[in-house]
Amino acid sequence: MLCHTGPLRILITSYLVAVTAFSAYAAPLTDSAFPGNTGCVGLKGVNPRCRPQEIAYHREYFYIGGRYVPYPVLGGNLVYDQLYVEKLIPTGGEVKQPYPLVFFHGGGSAGSVWLQTPDNRKGWASYFLDRGYAVYIVDQTSVGRATQEDLPGYPLRIGSTAEIAQRGFTVPELTNAYPQSQLHTQWPG
Repeated sequence: MLCHTGPLRILITSYLVAVTAFSAYAAPLTDSAFPGNTGCVGLKGVNPRCRPQEIAYHREYFYIGGRYVPYPVLGGNLVYDQLYVEKLIPTGGEVKQPYPLVFFHGGGSAGSVWLQTPDNRKGWASYFLDRGYAVYIVDQTSVGRATQEDLPGYPLRIGSTAEIAQRGFTVPELTNAYPQSQLHTQWPG
């Protein structure tokens, strides 16, 4: 018989408590329990039958800035100081306001905090999209979807040099890694 003690036992126990708590909130919900989605807040909001509270929008994203920093261990370069920006416009392109809104997050969080509240209600992005604004949500460097510079804290980042991304995704035709790579003419391709 396998016996778990110490931190592993605490982890397994915590997992089982979390699954039990999730099941207690998610399982008993029925469509009649939340007409119009009103019961889909808090932990109940994770139920697959809950519809998103956000309005429909078109989403694009891009990166701003960045610089290559040599990383000799991998024989390549890492990208530092790059912002991630997510652009949202109301579905149908109905931007009614002359100026867009740009949302920056605070310390310890990412731009996704503007999308909805933790209890599944509409966030500020949806509030302003409802009013016809184009919205830009920014992840500052080293946070969220922007480039990460804390290598000791994020060891998986070390395997992601710019050259690895180019060989595998953006310009595979340069290394002729596979026969179809020579047909690559655009990203994605």
